[in-house]
Amino acid sequence: MRKNQLLAALYSAWEMLLDIPIPRKMLTTSATIRPPAVAILLALPFIGLLCGAIMILALKFTSIFLANFGNAVLYALVLTIFVLAKDSGRGFRLVMELCYDLAAGNRKIVEILPLLHIRKFPEINDLASNLCAFAICGFLLAAFTYLNFKGASLWAVPVLMMGAAVQGHLLSLRNIRGGLPFLAIPENDRNKLWVLTGFLMLFPAIEFPLAVLVSFGLCFVLAAGARKFFEELYGGATSEMITLAGITAELLTLFCGILLIHG
Repeated sequence: MRKNQLLAALYSAWEMLLDIPIPRKMLTTSATIRPPAVAILLALPFIGLLCGAIMILALKFTSIFLANFGNAVLYALVLTIFVLAKDSGRGFRLVMELCYDLAAGNRKIVEILPLLHIRKFPEINDLASNLCAFAICGFLLAAFTYLNFKGASLWAVPVLMMGAAVQGHLLSLRNIRGGLPFLAIPENDRNKLWVLTGFLMLFPAIEFPLAVLVSFGLCFVLAAGARKFFEELYGGATSEMITLAGITAELLTLFCGILLIHG
């Protein structure tokens, strides 16, 4: 693959996962090239890796000036904000919306999922959705603080990579609102995403072997199960359903880190 196609794949993957604009000076003709769908798919875990690495390097730099407690709090705060805001809060708000609709009790989850859309906060402002919001924010802050104290600040990288991999696994599904797949990936190329993600996860596995093995296995089962569930019930998925699966994978990976990493 030529350099421009590689950059175009990374650019397309960045736009799929993140709402963070790329500075115009960094854009070249790569932004106008349409790379192969498989290349975009394989670029997704690299975006998770890149974001996690940038966050950790920046926070390692601040640790020069801050004491352990101050750096742990800053690490947790920055990563929590990034996880929630990287997609303009879509995943966070979809979890709140799901809780709101489930608490209303009028419909089952199988009826709610294809109807999920980004609603404004006043429309989902009830006790269940607000408790869900506080629980997610509190969990992220506590989890990242704990991992930093355990010397496992690098665990942010697997968290973001697994979220990207699960979303990538579902992107070859048909968009039930548009009729076409999000990414037209040949069936024999779909497992390449997991082969690549598994290879990239070997690096954190050097330090956290059990946590990597368990989180990778659980996220693979989550992705495969969600794909089968969406295909059998709806004949495809919506972008909101895929985003919801991604944030579920991130929370699951973070939970594995808390349970299985011992400093």
